[in-house]
Amino acid sequence: MSTTTTRPIRIIQLNANTQNRAIHSLLNQAAGEGSYDIALITEPWWGEIGGGTQGPVAESAAGWTPILPVSAVPTGRRPRAMAYTRKRDDFTITLRSDLADDLDLQILEVAQTPHPPTLLVNVYNDDKKQGRKSAMKRLQKITLPTDIPVIISGDLNLHHPLWTKHGEPAKASTEQTVDWLAEKGFLLKNKRGEPTFYSHAHKSFSTLDLTFVNPRAMELDAAKKWAIDESQAHGSDHFALRWELDYGATEVDNISGVKYNFKDTDEKEWRDAFRTALLTHDDELSILLDKDAMLTPEQLDRAAEGLTEAMQEANIKAAKIRKPSNKARPWWTPELQQANARVASQRSQNLAHHRQWGVQSTDITTQIKKSRSYFKRLYKKARSNWVTETLEKATSKDIWGFSKWGKGIRTYQSPAISRGPDKAPAVSHTEKCDALRDELFQPPPPLEGIPEPDLDTVHAEDLPDVPVTSEEVRSSIFEQGADKAAGMSQCQFRILRWSWQVAEEVETALMHHCLKTGYHPKSWRKAIAVALPKPRKPDYTNPRAYRLIQLLECLGKALERIVAMRLAYLVSTLNLVPANQFGGL
Repeated sequence: MSTTTTRPIRIIQLNANTQNRAIHSLLNQAAGEGSYDIALITEPWWGEIGGGTQGPVAESAAGWTPILPVSAVPTGRRPRAMAYTRKRDDFTITLRSDLADDLDLQILEVAQTPHPPTLLVNVYNDDKKQGRKSAMKRLQKITLPTDIPVIISGDLNLHHPLWTKHGEPAKASTEQTVDWLAEKGFLLKNKRGEPTFYSHAHKSFSTLDLTFVNPRAMELDAAKKWAIDESQAHGSDHFALRWELDYGATEVDNISGVKYNFKDTDEKEWRDAFRTALLTHDDELSILLDKDAMLTPEQLDRAAEGLTEAMQEANIKAAKIRKPSNKARPWWTPELQQANARVASQRSQNLAHHRQWGVQSTDITTQIKKSRSYFKRLYKKARSNWVTETLEKATSKDIWGFSKWGKGIRTYQSPAISRGPDKAPAVSHTEKCDALRDELFQPPPPLEGIPEPDLDTVHAEDLPDVPVTSEEVRSSIFEQGADKAAGMSQCQFRILRWSWQVAEEVETALMHHCLKTGYHPKSWRKAIAVALPKPRKPDYTNPRAYRLIQLLECLGKALERIVAMRLAYLVSTLNLVPANQFGGL
């Protein structure tokens, strides 16, 4: 297994004020700079994304995956707390819907082996409208762990002398929330009087976005480099909060493994590496060349594994490693970034003026309005131009991808999976895999009275055994998509095509012996099962709301295709199927 080194996990939090351009701006700038790994959003944009579906902003092309706070957002409702994360090899982030299944309250567990996991509590607190039923009141009913770091952060919409300088006494409900935080040992990271929000209506600054850490987080200094970032407003009326989870650099196993970019790999270089690798597996493969021999299943297993291992060794030596893209979307231009920075700079100037004179500058306020309007127009124009240019330059291969634009397709992280009554839900990745496998891959019921087929007695009408030909194997490899999803070895059909010039005889002989013996090697029966959520299900905690797609080894798929083509030929030439049963032929 490959290894990687743990790095600081950089977190940013922003109230987006329901603006899609604020989220697009934040995620694309962070992707271009490689500056953040987790974005906690309060008041995210939520609207029509196509196909009659409601959803959030998507920036999958820039490497971001959205995480909703609930398994399925009810019709007519919208989340007011959600997150985005970028995939990295040294940490995982898990939605703890077993602790909170709430549109305004999201609990995420960030795990980075060998360090302790950290809980991030992302909150949008609507104290004015919800009162005693607000998110902070609901949070108090949740039993949060005390032995691991817990960070509560978000837009609390509360005023209290601990963090504001207004001097007005806090409401009784706010005092009760502060008392609960103090009782649990939470410490406020904000400095008193440092503003995080600008009110356009009252032309004043206030502190609404807050971060609290529990004693364990204080002990481990979990929220390192915490700061209010005035440059990261992105058109919102809130400033961003940012911090890092940094428990030190440690070398750990890379559980996701190395992924390869075969499109940028030199084909000749790979073939040379494969030719060398084959020599180290000569003992397993040379026995295949005697096509009259009767090989045992064990010998075929070793031969299949040897051929696959030779391809994997060539991948290690010659294939390019696929790295996560830090690129922003093509329409996120330097002009947009400069316009966004101009607004942030002017707001900082206005804040400095307010600190010095107690009032905002009228001139700077006017400049901010003009700059924000310019950014909005530039944002719309840049996206529109990009769409037009993309469509104009499209090739026949691109056309099918455009159909997905209006379908409202989003990929969300799964919630905790139910394991049945009186059982704790599956939270971690391993637990979810076990829960789905136990429910969806149950062993078949035993069948009794099945007659054993007689495969030894020779009959006059028996069809002759025709050896597998090189042309059959070649067709089964080259007539399948080069980038078709591969199994555990990552040896896709593109790799099999490259290997054909070097190992045509070996690959043909392997298929011949497998068909002659009637044996499918064990390694070709192992699959990666990908859980895909079924559309429009009301509850995604139910394992039956998912279907499993199995990714098998491409060498095994090639053998299956040979058998399928032979069966189709026999069916059509011997009239084994009635004329009205034409499907699949």
